[in-house]
Amino acid sequence: MKLKIFSLIGGLVWTLSICAQINDEGFYMLRMHQMRAARAFFAKQINQNPNPRMFYGMGQYYLLAGKPDSAAVFFRKGLEIDKNDAFNNIGLAQIALIKGEPNAAEKMLAAEKLSKKNAPALSELAKIYAEDKTKNFAEAQRLLDKAKEVNLKCADVYLAKANVLLNQKNVNDGANSYESALYFDSLQFEAYIQLSKIYSAVQNPQLAFDFLNKCVRKMPDCVVAYRELGELYFNQGKYAEAEDNYAKYIAKAEYTPEEKEKYAYALFFAKKYDKAKEIISQLSNNDPNNYIMLRLLSYTHFEKGEFAEGADMFQKLFNAIPADKALALDYEYYGKTLEKVNNDSLAVIQYNNAFQKDSSKLYLIDEMGRVYSKMKKYDKAADMYTQSFKNKPNPLPSDYIMLGRAYYFAGNMQTTDTTVKKNYLTMADSAFSKVTALSPNSYQGYFWRARTNAILDPETTKGLAKPYYEKALETFLTNPTKYQKETIEVYSYLGFYYFLKENYQTSKSYWRKIIEIDPSNSKALEALKGMDKF
Repeated sequence: MKLKIFSLIGGLVWTLSICAQINDEGFYMLRMHQMRAARAFFAKQINQNPNPRMFYGMGQYYLLAGKPDSAAVFFRKGLEIDKNDAFNNIGLAQIALIKGEPNAAEKMLAAEKLSKKNAPALSELAKIYAEDKTKNFAEAQRLLDKAKEVNLKCADVYLAKANVLLNQKNVNDGANSYESALYFDSLQFEAYIQLSKIYSAVQNPQLAFDFLNKCVRKMPDCVVAYRELGELYFNQGKYAEAEDNYAKYIAKAEYTPEEKEKYAYALFFAKKYDKAKEIISQLSNNDPNNYIMLRLLSYTHFEKGEFAEGADMFQKLFNAIPADKALALDYEYYGKTLEKVNNDSLAVIQYNNAFQKDSSKLYLIDEMGRVYSKMKKYDKAADMYTQSFKNKPNPLPSDYIMLGRAYYFAGNMQTTDTTVKKNYLTMADSAFSKVTALSPNSYQGYFWRARTNAILDPETTKGLAKPYYEKALETFLTNPTKYQKETIEVYSYLGFYYFLKENYQTSKSYWRKIIEIDPSNSKALEALKGMDKF
């Protein structure tokens, strides 16, 4: 198998040999991360039928729990029954290495002598050398060679060899060793999981899924495989499948808070917000300052439409989270939430915070422009849209519409300074002219150019708006019901334009058209009444 990868696959599943000497329910529980159940099992066996391997199992439990002194007590009790037991001697040697005891090397050699005809025990010693802080790979390889001499077909030897090779960042050969382990024992679940991780790392998700699915078919109670499936599906963006597999893991495993957090994220992205909220609340109650869960709970409130609660939760989040841990998405979600509670002035600040955190989120500039427009701060909206255009190599007609409208309203509503007003309206007309060029069959550009030029020509003496109104009218007349309001605006302008030109008959014709659409239109009725004498 050729794999082009040069870094160690992280997060290796820890392993115990599943040799005949120690292959029983308690060790399987340990390997499945069912720690409390494993401890209860070993305690019961020690009470009913004490033997060296049950003491070794309890010692391994305490080693995994980070309590080497307690582990040593049980290893010694196992040796009281059989001082030559290889595995309890290995356990004490491992503790000596962990603690850096001066006689650690002697203990390792003594354990090796007792393991000379025991391939799984030699394999365990090899892993200890490879995983120790000294990383003695030469000794590890020597022991693996001895283990092969003892039993060439022992799956544990190949599993240990794979772990040693991965510690050396030799992923290709490590993967081959995992496959060899499965050849000799198809129930080596660690091999399936590590092969899945390797193929996932080299962007071959299908093979990664294949190994995990094969694992659960052979061992339906292999709960850690469901956790790995959940993570793999999550990384592929298949959130419903991720949630389903995390749920299977959570239902059976003694999971960590971090693993339950992953389940909560899967629920969130699978849009199962009620269940996500339930799980997140449980985690938050146990750890009120867990900003990761505060973040997810804040997002969940938004998605559930609980905007007031969400705004309060975001305040808690930003009180708890270190500044360097805040995400651009945190600020963005907070901005969206604040908009929903009609706090637009703070919303735009949060959108800006999000953009400052991640300047690749260019759409946030348009969001700020949109909010400034809502706030009727059209000059600032125009500034945002202008900034946005710098990052758009091919702006769309809709982009020019937003920019033009911001300039239009800034000139029409926000200022009384005639020079500033004219500048804004000129820029608006320029933006709308881009719309007509890019989208000549749309009425939008012509209609907004007409409105803009109508203000630039307030006395209608130049008729600047006329050609644009007439062009827009072509579209309106194709669907008079839909564009009734816009059609009346065009007819009103043309009626007034022809009145000023003293072309009264044409002027009357446009006011009458308005009456046909809206018989009670006061402006049209008044205009017609005023032209009775003409």
